[in-house]
Amino acid sequence: SEFEFDNRFDVNTYKPYWMEMSSTWMEDMVFTQINDYLGYLPSFFRHPEWSLKTFSYFYNVPDSVLHAYGGCVWPIFLSEKYGVDIMKAIWQECGKVRGPNVISCEGDINCGDTSATDKALKARGTTFEDAFREFTVWNYFTSEDRARTQIFYSEGNMFPKVRVDSLHFHTTYPVNFTSGPENPYGLGSNYIIFKPEQLQGGMALSFLPSLESYTFEISAVGYNPQVNEPISHQFQINPLTGEANAAIYNWTSYNEIIVIPAATSRNGSANFTYYYSADYDSSYHGEQPFPQKDWIGQNFPNPFVIADDTGSTYFPFILAAVSQVEIDIFTVSGEKVWHYPPAGKEGQEWTIGEYTERGRCPAW
Repeated sequence: SEFEFDNRFDVNTYKPYWMEMSSTWMEDMVFTQINDYLGYLPSFFRHPEWSLKTFSYFYNVPDSVLHAYGGCVWPIFLSEKYGVDIMKAIWQECGKVRGPNVISCEGDINCGDTSATDKALKARGTTFEDAFREFTVWNYFTSEDRARTQIFYSEGNMFPKVRVDSLHFHTTYPVNFTSGPENPYGLGSNYIIFKPEQLQGGMALSFLPSLESYTFEISAVGYNPQVNEPISHQFQINPLTGEANAAIYNWTSYNEIIVIPAATSRNGSANFTYYYSADYDSSYHGEQPFPQKDWIGQNFPNPFVIADDTGSTYFPFILAAVSQVEIDIFTVSGEKVWHYPPAGKEGQEWTIGEYTERGRCPAW
């Protein structure tokens, strides 16, 4: 672990939260039977709303000091989801830029506005935002009774449960709620639990950031202890306002429905408020219907500038039938600058469904 410290100083990351969580991860990788890291995890799981960047020397608040060590679950997630070599890739990317650039480019440094972690994840076909959203889902399925070690953390049965604020636990409907008092900081999350009533039907969910500038990734997961794999439900998100809606069919098939707002801002010192609602809908019963018509949403971000290979914009759409999808981008003067699908992938068919989440949208 101390040898790891020396190496990390040499590649100039200078961010203690990453140095502590990665060295704790490294110790567990080398000494697999020791499991010292388990002692730090309560300081992380007691405060899911705190930023992944949290680091403190305020010893009168022990969890703030130990949070970064318990944050080793982030490297554990990355290595178990994408392979151990992603950690090496992140450190190599850190070494290419002098200064803090592991999760965000901070201070007067030039890393192209793309962090080392963004680059490592992009090389593996995903984005930081999608990875962080899935990380927050993994963090719910821990402890001896809730862990699914074949799907989520391999040692998750030894992890503590993530804390759920009692204000975010709902058993009667309708629900109309404003977040607080423990709003998530940038790269933090909340867990909202809905217990289904014993009524045939389902639940309509809605989520809205308090300000359009607040960025969230939202998950809704149906959990039944008798079923090995929790069921994910997609939100349809308006990329301009951030409003997200989801329909949960046949809610009595679940013991609980977990909604997880994950604040994806890299600003770990600011917290982010939101509104949500949930209501019973008797029509959400039986087989969920297919979309009735095609729909294409506003690309996001918009307007956008593609300056290099790190830039992107996303195109959300819904298909009512198996279809081929083509997208052309023109400049304001009418010049075509991009065509989807790329050469060699023409004729690919897309199945019926919603392609509204960032990870499923075609990207340029």
